[in-house]
Amino acid sequence: MSVKRQHEKVSLGEIHRFLATVRIYIYNCNGIPHKCRAILDSGSQSNFITKELSTRLHSKQESINTTIIGINHSPVNAIKRTSATIESRVSSFQIEIPFLIINKIMERLPIMRIDKDEMYANSRDKARITRSERRSTDFAKEWKSNCHREERGLLQHF
Repeated sequence: MSVKRQHEKVSLGEIHRFLATVRIYIYNCNGIPHKCRAILDSGSQSNFITKELSTRLHSKQESINTTIIGINHSPVNAIKRTSATIESRVSSFQIEIPFLIINKIMERLPIMRIDKDEMYANSRDKARITRSERRSTDFAKEWKSNCHREERGLLQHF
């Protein structure tokens, strides 16, 4: 027996949650865009970029010494920070934001096949989601809906 909710699936005592992500452009030091995927985390107070992506962008890095406390109070050290310009792939929205540079944003997660039809609690949810899939996901709208007015100078978890 399965109970379905928006963004999660409960099945025989297991809960599977999905991360909200968006594909964006991030610009290197020469103004050349690179495609990447960003994790949207409205609870995050900082923006993160991997050391690998920051190196690939040849971004200017500044030394710092900051400890970030994550899930289960696990510490992660950030010893550098940078800034970069990001842009929506579906609109003209563009902003330069600061990032803390860390080795990994997340570990490799288990990959499992998801039957889309199992995701819907009822046919009304399926119709609503199908209609919204026809519209382009606008990064600016997504971003604004996940940030308070005072936080609009910062993006969520990268």
